[in-house]
Amino acid sequence: MSIDMKDNILDSAEQICIDIGAAHLTLNEVAKRAGVSKGGLLYHFPNKQNLLESMILRAKKRINEKRAIIKETLPNTPSRDLKAHVIARLSEDGKIKRLFPAVIGVLVNEPKLVSSLKEELKKEMNEYIENGLDPVLTKIILFSLDGRMFVDSLGVDTTLYCGKEDLKNKLLDLCELAEKK
Repeated sequence: MSIDMKDNILDSAEQICIDIGAAHLTLNEVAKRAGVSKGGLLYHFPNKQNLLESMILRAKKRINEKRAIIKETLPNTPSRDLKAHVIARLSEDGKIKRLFPAVIGVLVNEPKLVSSLKEELKKEMNEYIENGLDPVLTKIILFSLDGRMFVDSLGVDTTLYCGKEDLKNKLLDLCELAEKK
């Protein structure tokens, strides 16, 4: 089996979280959705914890890769990293949109695994502060992004009140405002 099979299994696990909820994320259900035997699944992921850890690692890798690409296109300002974060999180990239349900799936099934994610978020916030950004505005921006992803994962149409581009532009304006603390 190949890396493609691992991705297929991880995609299937994410899709279970999206379709029927994290509580239904079992190895049997993942194997069924991925079209592999349970033994085939266990070959790549020896246990459920390993599968969940891989879901978190892949989620972090995807968002970090997207942010790095976007960051290269932005001018070098104190809010450059935060702007890249905003643009990446609000992108229409299906792989990014799947992150929140995957993380929720991990939280529900293995709360201990969230500690590495917490550490990364703390490190990220510290980097924004070290770049001279206002901590309160930075938190408002990050909470907005988290809220947006949560509401999107519920299937609520948030474009009813403001379009995605409008939201992105306002958050980018806040990023610039955060530079002037």
